[in-house]
Amino acid sequence: MTASDSLAVWLVEHPRLRRVIGAMTGVYVLCLWAVVAAPKASAAVGAAALGWTGLHDLDNVPIADYFLSMVDTTEATFNNGQHVSAFDPESWGSWIVKATQTAIAHTTAAWWLTNEAALVVFAIGIALWLLRFAMSSSWLLALVQIGRPVFATVNMLVNQMWLGPLAVAVCVVLAGYHQQRGRPAQARNLLGTAAVLAALVWTVFRDPIDDLVSDHGLLGMGRATGFQIAQDARQSSYAPGQSLDTQLDALLAQLVSSTARPALQLQNFGMVVDDVGTCRQAWSQAILAAHSQGPGPAHAMAGCGAPQALAHAQQLGANDFVLGLVFLFAAFWIGLFIWYVGVSTLLVGAKATYYCIVVVPAAMVGMSGWQRGKKYAVRCVSQVLLHGVEMMIFTVFLALSAVGMGWAIVPKLSV
Repeated sequence: MTASDSLAVWLVEHPRLRRVIGAMTGVYVLCLWAVVAAPKASAAVGAAALGWTGLHDLDNVPIADYFLSMVDTTEATFNNGQHVSAFDPESWGSWIVKATQTAIAHTTAAWWLTNEAALVVFAIGIALWLLRFAMSSSWLLALVQIGRPVFATVNMLVNQMWLGPLAVAVCVVLAGYHQQRGRPAQARNLLGTAAVLAALVWTVFRDPIDDLVSDHGLLGMGRATGFQIAQDARQSSYAPGQSLDTQLDALLAQLVSSTARPALQLQNFGMVVDDVGTCRQAWSQAILAAHSQGPGPAHAMAGCGAPQALAHAQQLGANDFVLGLVFLFAAFWIGLFIWYVGVSTLLVGAKATYYCIVVVPAAMVGMSGWQRGKKYAVRCVSQVLLHGVEMMIFTVFLALSAVGMGWAIVPKLSV
């Protein structure tokens, strides 16, 4: 069996991961197609593909403005890393050879390196956008807009069919039958189950669809609790006293600052310049002023205490291309992880909406004493409540993963 056959068998045995990889690949291919077909694609990959996401880092630098800062060919040629001295003729030859090689290869290297860095930022940015959509109130609002008319139609059919009175009548008749046959325990069990289901339908599940989306709804409370647990573990708040969407925006800003920002700086400068002097502010201001092209961020490093970062940017080459491949590999796995969590979060909301729609008729059928109907009614009630817990778990897991990713790339927990 070949490696491709083994991979195909493994994907067949793991359908959830197969669906995530398929959705992830489809979105990436479509977005890349749009970028390649757009004008100035090589110079503005980030702006073309990520400008609509609204993602930014903790310094409010949009991820769409991220780019690899390359110096021009003349500057790279005269700063090629070779020592030369006017009093040492032997150094002239090696310097001239290196300068010639740099002048010839610089344009090609710049094209490959800038596009490679753009792909790294692009892969992380699209994954974070999906996560933002999956965990925001926008997705829940969309589910409510779809689920509300369906729920209203189902309720109208239930009322027109007199399903509630019929279920109560059947329940009372069956309970009386069991009582007459000498099975009082079974009669009381039937009446007790019907009473509990009726109480849930007329109280907790009176309007379950609208109760999903608000900050005080089921999934809203799950998100709020998840953020609170994550903040307690982090020992600081993402956005004190703000709404859940504002806290989510702050969480994603931390994720951008923990993944895309240090990865780009490492490839551009060979180091994370945020930890050096005033380079964090200098890099952010230079990126915003550069409009996704030019040597501005590289030159800004000379005045903030990191001249070695400028020297590295002047000598970018094959080693940085290999480092970019490593970051592309890491970005793929980070993206796969985030896509898995994001798709799972989307499914939590979708399944919760489905069970909220069917819980009322299922409960009424369960009152009739039919065992399969009763089991399904109990399952619907439990699943609606369980999905609020799942939303809390996914939120906690993601928030703590953000701290972990920040610690892995930039070893400090205060990112």
